[in-house]
Amino acid sequence: MREYEALIEPAPSASNIRSNVKRRAAIELQKLLKAENFYKGSLDGYYGAGTATAYQTALQNNRELFKYRLYIHAAPDISYSLPCWLSSTHPLEAARAQASLGGYGNAGLKVQSCDPFSKWEEVLLLEALAADLGASAPNPAQTAEAASARAALFLANRPMSAAAEREIESWYAALMANLSNWANRDPLHQKMTAAYKIAFFQACIRMEDFYMDKGFGSEEAKSLALATARAIVGPSLARFE
Repeated sequence: MREYEALIEPAPSASNIRSNVKRRAAIELQKLLKAENFYKGSLDGYYGAGTATAYQTALQNNRELFKYRLYIHAAPDISYSLPCWLSSTHPLEAARAQASLGGYGNAGLKVQSCDPFSKWEEVLLLEALAADLGASAPNPAQTAEAASARAALFLANRPMSAAAEREIESWYAALMANLSNWANRDPLHQKMTAAYKIAFFQACIRMEDFYMDKGFGSEEAKSLALATARAIVGPSLARFE
């Protein structure tokens, strides 16, 4: 294990997780970690020291998480056609262009996934697990659409609309229900799904804080993080939607 750990480089700087915010993703993560016997605390929805320690323990002792964590540090980067400097050099213009499309994820403007969480270990881990759960290569058009959605969400300067929030909640509910049904068919499916859900909720928690750092409220950040998670895993997990 020490030899494997030596292969893992420190993750790029990510948003600090607030321990004083109660959230659904934290409760769901605590449930999973408790079921895996990594978490002994209460299901209170606060991401405190106990939850953080349990997650790190899961990374070391859940075989699926440990395996995929090693993989992501050896896998090549995936890039898209249009460079990030378009939004980083001209952020106001890029934000106005995205806003003119009327939503997050419109196919009219294709840009690279330039979000800072693209390099976060938690997001890379989630992407790797989703890719294998999908079992086949995602549709190129869906992949391009998701890349644009991620770029738009990174530049977000307004909350999602009520209709968009309802739609993303519907997607989330269907995905989790279908994954659970698939997991019940086989013990190996259960192990893979448990690892994926741990990675999913941990990534959502981290991304919620990214959006709160930008000035959004906790509920607004929850919806934006969930939409970002969809842009990350949606193309790979289309068969579960």
